Amino acid sequence: MTLPSRNSHTFGVDLESRIPPRVGLVVLVATIFGIVALGVVYVRGMFWNEPFPLNTFFPGPATRFGDFFGSHDAWRRNQFSDVSYAGAYFPATYLFLDLLVDHLIVPYTALFVYFLSVFVGTVAGTKLLLAPMQSRSIGRGLTYLIVLINYPFLFMAHTGNLEGWTFVLILLAVGNVSAHREERAAIYLGLAIAMKAFPIVFLPLLIFNIGRQRMMRVVLRVIVTAAASTILALLILPGGLTSGWSVIRNLLESQAMYKELMVYGDPGTNFGHSMLNGIHAVFGSQVFSTRQWWWLIALIGAAISGLVFVFQHKSRVSLWKVATTAAITGCLFVPTSTDYKLLYFIPAILLFCVTKERIGKFDCVAAVLLVFIISPKPWLVLSRSPYFNAGVWLTPLLMTLLLGLLASDAFRSYLRLHSNQNDFAD
Repeated sequence: MTLPSRNSHTFGVDLESRIPPRVGLVVLVATIFGIVALGVVYVRGMFWNEPFPLNTFFPGPATRFGDFFGSHDAWRRNQFSDVSYAGAYFPATYLFLDLLVDHLIVPYTALFVYFLSVFVGTVAGTKLLLAPMQSRSIGRGLTYLIVLINYPFLFMAHTGNLEGWTFVLILLAVGNVSAHREERAAIYLGLAIAMKAFPIVFLPLLIFNIGRQRMMRVVLRVIVTAAASTILALLILPGGLTSGWSVIRNLLESQAMYKELMVYGDPGTNFGHSMLNGIHAVFGSQVFSTRQWWWLIALIGAAISGLVFVFQHKSRVSLWKVATTAAITGCLFVPTSTDYKLLYFIPAILLFCVTKERIGKFDCVAAVLLVFIISPKPWLVLSRSPYFNAGVWLTPLLMTLLLGLLASDAFRSYLRLHSNQNDFAD
């Protein structure tokens, strides 16, 4: 009788199929927070007969797929020739949207193709990031579920927001960085920036582990890609520069109209999670008014994050920590940030899952915070508004705490590395 090989099987259990500790931790925490959130809204709706929004953690049924249908309809009717909320995207967004509108006039057909493109792109980006993980691992399948069944991804799908394309581009960019293909990552990130400016926070990730000359090439490629796609959209799309310079005025007026409603107005706080969203939920919109304070908070946030990035670079920390810092910067220090933007944390979670380092106390705390940040929090609703649940006011506190931990970790790692270098020199 031959005993099972230690290297491949133990009592008939394939070691390759076991769940990696980091994946297991993320899945466990996500399951707990998910069950709690579902339990809260179920009890409210089915036992207490609470109305919307207390019986769900998504926007109402009336807004289902509304962001996509609004954008699809506005572009089909007006292109760049009118002012509307749907016209507030950056020009490169309409390169993708025009493909759907031009060939798929029926809105639900276009929506299906949009979801299919997001699904395929998400799977492709996730596959890139999971390359270090065993292909036959159960953990690999569980990680795909984490990416496709999480609160911000479902929020994006529920509203049909075009943030799905931005997320795919960010995921592909980070995946290529993980595979040491920074030049290719620069193209994806440049396209994401051309659609929405906020993905620029991931630029430090692209230049984290490369030399100065290559760094300049990567940054230049990001700039050229973003600029070229923007100019291309304005030149070839209907109602663009070929119809006159009014397209610039219409874009600026559309963005100004959107800002008045979603950035400076109270609706932006609903389903938001930025620092200003949290302050306004607790104290009211007159405290640290967005119109007056957003630029100072953004500037201070950029300075703090920049300092953290510098110490992370000098101390050579794991890539997931840099990705987490980037996600916090893009969600916390902006004037307003709707919950689908929490998708920025998914690349960081994936990088955490595939990291080969032994999991320690810091990793456990960070994993709990990461998953907690992207989990729905429909409890502890403030009396000021039924929309102001813990997702609005607690999420920015969690991001602030996690950023502080990352800053402390980077500084301590820098001191430790510097001390080891001095000892080696002596």
